[in-house]
Amino acid sequence: MNELSVVINQKPGTIEFNFDELKKNVEGIAEAYEGTDVTESTTITAKADIATLRKISNAIDDKRKEVKKECLKPYDDFEKKAKEIISIIEKPILSIDKQVKVFEEKKKAEKKQEIRKNYDALIGDMADYLPFEKIYDTKWENTNVSMKYIKESIAQVVDSTDMAVQAIKDMNSEYVSRALEQFKSDLSLPNAIAAINRYEVQRKEILEREEAKRKADEERKGREEADKEEHLKKEEETTRIEQENHMQAEKERIAEEIRPSFNGGFSNAVTYRGGFVNQHELKAIYTVAGSEDDFIQVDAILTSLGLKFERKDA
Repeated sequence: MNELSVVINQKPGTIEFNFDELKKNVEGIAEAYEGTDVTESTTITAKADIATLRKISNAIDDKRKEVKKECLKPYDDFEKKAKEIISIIEKPILSIDKQVKVFEEKKKAEKKQEIRKNYDALIGDMADYLPFEKIYDTKWENTNVSMKYIKESIAQVVDSTDMAVQAIKDMNSEYVSRALEQFKSDLSLPNAIAAINRYEVQRKEILEREEAKRKADEERKGREEADKEEHLKKEEETTRIEQENHMQAEKERIAEEIRPSFNGGFSNAVTYRGGFVNQHELKAIYTVAGSEDDFIQVDAILTSLGLKFERKDA
């Protein structure tokens, strides 16, 4: 395209009018009325002066408009021609600009596709944390940004993210999974670590409260078991004493019932043997089978005879 230039030859015009004469006369009239008051005798003259001044003012303003219109005629013609040329120029500008934009968008799309290939090759296990659209920088589309720089930028972000994720996992906390989800949203390692620390503090407090409650429950249960055991012992002791008392009373009752008749039989035995003399104490073992009531009666009989005995239940 040939180089175009705008050439304008403007000849400034000269406007002449009796400026000095008019200025002198108007100032004279103004000075005549300064510091004076209109009176009966000067009213007619004052009104005439007002009319004269207004007439002059209107005449000057009309001439100003007329001169301006004449002065603007060359400009109006120039403006009309300039706008016509501009409208002609706009058509190729719009067409060429559209073609340039289509070409540039195509180049950007091709470059973005190449960037995506490099992203896929470098992202590894970090895709969940660094999706393509999140890591993508529109400045990379500029022609002055090299692919080498873009690859280095992606690799750097991937490496730093991988180290951050590993640092979160190494904290060995139950909260790690939730901290990683938070990290996905803001990619802030300090925020993730702070969240884990808050969780661990809360967890420790909960465990301490649960442990204190567990100990308190164990102590309470221990006291209840001890009280229950003591109560059972007292009940067993009471039952044992009642049984012993009952057995003793039963022995005594049976002994009372059998003593008269048994003593008579014992006397006959003594008479038959020519007297009963306990010169030597003998011991004998009997095996007896019967009910508890039978044993009670046997114990009562032996007791009534004044014999020493020891009962061993088989």
